[in-house]
Amino acid sequence: MSWHLLAALGLLAGSAAVPATAAAAYPEKPIRIVVPNPPGGATDIVGRLVADKLRVALGQPVVIDNRGGAGGGIAAEAVAKAAPDGYTLMFGTGGTHVTNVVINPKAPYDAVKDFTSVSLLAKPYFGLFIHPSVPAKNAGELAALAKKQPGKLSYGSYGVGTATHLMTENFKAVAGIDITHIPYKGSVAAQLGLINNDVQLIFDGVGNASAHVKSGKIRMIGVASHTRTPASPDTPTLAESGVPYAYESGFFAIFAPAGTPRDIVMTLNRELVKAVKEPELRNWFAGQAYEVVGSSPEALGEVVRSQIEAFRKLVRELKLKLN
Repeated sequence: MSWHLLAALGLLAGSAAVPATAAAAYPEKPIRIVVPNPPGGATDIVGRLVADKLRVALGQPVVIDNRGGAGGGIAAEAVAKAAPDGYTLMFGTGGTHVTNVVINPKAPYDAVKDFTSVSLLAKPYFGLFIHPSVPAKNAGELAALAKKQPGKLSYGSYGVGTATHLMTENFKAVAGIDITHIPYKGSVAAQLGLINNDVQLIFDGVGNASAHVKSGKIRMIGVASHTRTPASPDTPTLAESGVPYAYESGFFAIFAPAGTPRDIVMTLNRELVKAVKEPELRNWFAGQAYEVVGSSPEALGEVVRSQIEAFRKLVRELKLKLN
């Protein structure tokens, strides 16, 4: 056997020992990010900003695939069933990966088992908003007022089983008050209900309601987080006002299908963490009263698991009817 043939066989053996995934550079083709909402909303805007940062960093087109419907369930199911090759990603939220699976045990996907966590990008500050006619300056005074007139005050939510429904029921339990639930279809409708005094209080994203606060149509009297928001540093947390409650849910995050190779996940994670620290994304989040995070995959996975369990426990303890 000639040395030329031996050399060729040696090269072939060496190349065969290199796994295909290691030999192939990622990414080699366009990446798709499935967004669980129609174009134009906050989720879509951030998704496109993230897609543009990844396009520049990875050198491949990154396209947005808007798939609204079923509270984000249609998008989540599509990604859960996609090939775990790093070319289909999910722009997930607290709705798609927490509340959906809590209120719908028959959801066609498992928020933990069917996804690989990539990075928690940011999470919103939620505020407690009241109608200007309500004589309360903070959450403690509101709770005291509600105790004096059980059942008289009403609160609005995004709808039955939504995050704002669950968080307000939790607030009720912690504060020991009796207020009536009036469900709406989304944030805008709930805000209008508050402006019209059809309900006297709502929880909502600080950024979502900021325009109405500035106009004086509604008032923010508390922040439902562990810390005050930079968007309104003079507004106390609920705990500071005597109601020991903080809401740790709601987020923007990137997920991949379960089984996505670790090296691909870490490539994406590295670029996503860089992206949220850049001025364009950081300024957008600050303007919408979001806390920038940029987490590890493990940290995001723990957030999802802990929030699902917390909401399930809340539903059991308060015996909430979500359908």
